[in-house]
Amino acid sequence: IYTVHDTTPYHGATPSRLQVWGARSAPQLFDRVIVHTDDGKDALVNRGIAQSKVSVIPHGPIRYPKSSQNTKNKCDSDDDDKQIILFFGGIKKYKGVDVLLRSFANLPSEIRNQTKLKIAGSPSMEMKSLYSLAARLGIEEYVEWDVRYIPDEEVPMLFESTDLIVFPYRNADQSGALMTALPYGNPIVATDIGGFSKVLTDDVHGYLVEPESPESLSTALEDILSNESKQAQMSEAVLDLSENVYSWEKIAEQTIQVYKTAI
Repeated sequence: IYTVHDTTPYHGATPSRLQVWGARSAPQLFDRVIVHTDDGKDALVNRGIAQSKVSVIPHGPIRYPKSSQNTKNKCDSDDDDKQIILFFGGIKKYKGVDVLLRSFANLPSEIRNQTKLKIAGSPSMEMKSLYSLAARLGIEEYVEWDVRYIPDEEVPMLFESTDLIVFPYRNADQSGALMTALPYGNPIVATDIGGFSKVLTDDVHGYLVEPESPESLSTALEDILSNESKQAQMSEAVLDLSENVYSWEKIAEQTIQVYKTAI
């Protein structure tokens, strides 16, 4: 039994054709294949994998112990009154950090001045272009770059001190970073693609926006950042999603059934 996290191998960033061939061919060798979304199943069936071999089982929330620190008191006293937008996860071209920077620059000055954009994650791309883009857009002072692998023990503090999570991806079947974010109950703005659109409901858990559109992303950010009551409602909805809809108990039951079928 083989689990395919993303049906687009390496999102076009692979160093060799051999790796792409291996990733695309591997599902053919197994008795059963697990994917996380219906779109992922359709992609494999279109490549010739028998529909009966493919099971859709959602990706569950990734949970960490709660931080022991009072994270609502920001470490930097200058940021005590600022709202924080967080991008979390590996920094890769398909994840659209450039789109996020452009959307942040589009925010009204009164909102931008009271907001900090934090980019946290290990880069798998050349970062100079992103730094240069932030400089050209005139938003350097608002962006905090935490460009490194974030150790497990620091993840809770990162999310607990955040007000809004953003996933401006260009494409993705599913996102481990999204499932890491759910248990913290922050409103989420993500592109209307793949696993995001299957997990999140627009105007309930946050907003789903058009990919490659800084304008629509900026509008969504502005709407949430300027409305405390909406933030609270969306936060409750995200927590409910994490605790009741995507439970590991249900996922375990579905996974056991796939193994029983294979046997």
